[in-house]
Amino acid sequence: MKYSAMRQFLRNIKDLFRNFWKSMIRHGRPTTDRARTQTVVQNFFLHIHPARVNRHALKWCTTIGLGIMTTVLFLILVVTGILLMLYYKPSVLTAYDSMKDIHFVVPTGRVMRNVHRWGAHGMVALVILHMARVFYTSAYKSPREFNWVMGIVLLVVTFALSFTGYLLPWDQLAFWAITIGSSIAGSPQDLTDALGITQYFNPGGFIKEALLGAHFVGEEALIRSGRRNLVVMALGDGQFVPRPVEIGLETGDGWVEVRSGLEAGEVIVSSGQFLIDSESKLQESLQKFVSRSRRNDTGKASPDEPVEN
Repeated sequence: MKYSAMRQFLRNIKDLFRNFWKSMIRHGRPTTDRARTQTVVQNFFLHIHPARVNRHALKWCTTIGLGIMTTVLFLILVVTGILLMLYYKPSVLTAYDSMKDIHFVVPTGRVMRNVHRWGAHGMVALVILHMARVFYTSAYKSPREFNWVMGIVLLVVTFALSFTGYLLPWDQLAFWAITIGSSIAGSPQDLTDALGITQYFNPGGFIKEALLGAHFVGEEALIRSGRRNLVVMALGDGQFVPRPVEIGLETGDGWVEVRSGLEAGEVIVSSGQFLIDSESKLQESLQKFVSRSRRNDTGKASPDEPVEN
């Protein structure tokens, strides 16, 4: 019995892709009248519901209406999301204020936001219940394997949309949600670190960086100069170049989000190494860096370069 079950399992794995294709295309070539009829009857765009069903399948307790309720909530989310998008400002500095404006200033803004919020929570719950119903009623078996795969894909997409929508108000809940969520997504890096293969294979770091959409650098490496924020790049062989960057969040534990201006793998240096404590010293240091770069490129000193004693 044990070996027969194992053989059956291996046979199922072998026939997986063929069964998946058969569940997606459930009829043969339309070379006969019967095949042509099946092509029309089983076409999703022509018949959303099957042409013939068992009378027991029409009972409310069979599906509990979870699919149609999820579809209705999705349409509500699309409409309310478009209305909220007209007033929302997708910026770190203005997102929270625009959310407050929607809540307190925009007419019926509070109603729209609450409907959108509770609709999103309800859709997540209904999608989970729908998946459980399909599983416990064995509705995923042949010839519905393709339906099951599409349901799993829609479940993941629903979770992703719920997670990204949770961040839009950009309040404390949103900040810690992205912090904890990205840390969980990056947890595979602990395994790759233990195996010593992180430099060759690092899925955790890739997923975390994809979620955050930015690199993080130490706060001490950031040079603040009026409206410009600069970091000093180490090019090697004693060469340094200042580069302007666009910053985002400050985590509070010594790290600053760099939204643009840096690439992965580039080396930056700390501002403390240059003892820059005033605007004049900053300008002097930047001028030295630029002059040194010009001198290395031309092979001689620049006429604007200050002479050092």
